[in-house]
Amino acid sequence: DLRYNKITTLDINLFNNLTALSNLYLDNNPLDCSTCELEKLKKLLRNLINSTASCDNTPLIDHIFTNCKGSISNAAYI
Repeated sequence: DLRYNKITTLDINLFNNLTALSNLYLDNNPLDCSTCELEKLKKLLRNLINSTASCDNTPLIDHIFTNCKGSISNAAYI
């Protein structure tokens, strides 16, 4: 449960060894939806049983990243 933190973006490589991960709650974090970093996270969230995260009041799994800035890197900002 990562709700109510100051997370702006996450590198999904942080979750590589968490094969049993089925729930990820990211509610009420200031996710930076203008960057491309979250596109990989969006794909990860689609594979989980329960997940919560939003960008601009839209569920992250429904957010469209066609106009995002920057490239997807391996950096994590927590």
